[in-house]
Amino acid sequence: MARVENERSRARQFPQNRLSAGGHPRFRMKLWGPLSALLLLLVSSRAQEPAPPIEAVHRSPDGAISQQTGDSGEETTLVFPDYVDGAGWSVQLALSNVDPDAAAEVRIRVYDQGRRSVADLFESELEVEIPALGSRIWRSAGEGGIRRGWIEVRAGSSAVSGLLTYRDARSGIEVGVNPVELGQRFALYVEESPAVGSGVAILKRRAASGVELRLRDEEGYDPLEGEFIRWGDFRQGARTLPEWIGVDHVDTAFLGDFRGLMFLETEDGSSLIPLGLRFGKETSSLSAVPVIRNPSPELKETVLVFPDYVDGGGWSVQLVLSNVDAAVGAEAIVEVYDQEGQAVADLFDTESEVEIPSLGSRVWRSTGEGGIRRGWIEVRTGSAAVSGLLTYRDARSGIEVGVNPVELGQRFALFVEESPTLGAGLAIMKREAESGVELRLRDEEGNDPLAGGSVRWDGFRQAARTLPEWFDVDGADTGFLEDFRGLLLVDAEDESGLTPLGLRF
Repeated sequence: MARVENERSRARQFPQNRLSAGGHPRFRMKLWGPLSALLLLLVSSRAQEPAPPIEAVHRSPDGAISQQTGDSGEETTLVFPDYVDGAGWSVQLALSNVDPDAAAEVRIRVYDQGRRSVADLFESELEVEIPALGSRIWRSAGEGGIRRGWIEVRAGSSAVSGLLTYRDARSGIEVGVNPVELGQRFALYVEESPAVGSGVAILKRRAASGVELRLRDEEGYDPLEGEFIRWGDFRQGARTLPEWIGVDHVDTAFLGDFRGLMFLETEDGSSLIPLGLRFGKETSSLSAVPVIRNPSPELKETVLVFPDYVDGGGWSVQLVLSNVDAAVGAEAIVEVYDQEGQAVADLFDTESEVEIPSLGSRVWRSTGEGGIRRGWIEVRTGSAAVSGLLTYRDARSGIEVGVNPVELGQRFALFVEESPTLGAGLAIMKREAESGVELRLRDEEGNDPLAGGSVRWDGFRQAARTLPEWFDVDGADTGFLEDFRGLLLVDAEDESGLTPLGLRF
């Protein structure tokens, strides 16, 4: 199934084209604990008049948005290239319909690694109608032995988006992942050390199609010295990085301490879908790694915005920037701000202005010392080939959460869940402190638990609160949040825009 080949023995070079990723009352600063899974179910749309319903929905080009581009009437397919069920592991699939007017029909298809249909992963019906602004949840039992495969969701509307959450009953680990669109070439940031490992799942449209794997370290050098790994004859496979690379005569000693990029492409031009995960070796942790896609050729200067960070009290953050341009390096400037919008110079010890080599990466880490502090991070770069990943870490519990940058917009929707065991947190960064933000909720049936009401906040640049804290204002009755699942709608009242980030704890 796998073999090592030498790039120099072939008539083409790799890669010739570039790759790129996916006022009010003074607010209280509260750290949700523990952070566990990133809610990337963010859906943005064009600006509307104040207080309207969500209209046309569009997917952000960074790949972090679980939503197909297009009008709500178009069909769409959401693909989750991996699931894990059994031996304590289980998965939860949440689908939401952000169309304010029409219901959406969805069909879920579950497959094992050989593309055989799996009928018993979920006990719920696999063909349902999701109400306008409603949601549906499917859960697996997690019983029996380990089984893996992939999930496809076919929906009659592109307003349907999804989030798949992995859960481990023993450790309490939880991580949320988005569907991934088909493509022919991807890159992933990978890291191997005594403390951290990388796993990659690959789904191919054709079992016989060969997949070629290459690596580049932080300086853009090839640790395999011109060789690459080829795998064929499988539909879906999930392995650690050493398992993918350590075949035939390949010396994988360098993987004892490696950080860099892993490139994946099919040799016949057919499509594939990867999913990257990081896991802890010394302490239990699991987090998703976004795939890096082809950048838009028209896009030159890029700003990556991470609307929240947490540092201190044992929490720290790691920022990774990768340059997938095969020809030239890229300059990047990392700017850190506190919640009031004041520059923070000491979050990272590394220089804030660097050049990232061609096919290389750079890593910034905070120490986690002192008291809790929060804010946001912006990365300015002259190349669309630069992508980023921000990772939260808690030294006490080993919890780790990876987040993508979020594009500035006027309207977003997030799937949120509140119960005695789970909570939702929301961070918002606004370009203008006095700009108003309106928050609304819709339950699983698309009904408004606030009976037509909304909560408005202004007078802040960046704030992070739990869901009850955002809505517990002016004597509002938030008793329904003791058991709530549905959509959180976030609207900017003017064109200055905002960027939200949702987290589960």
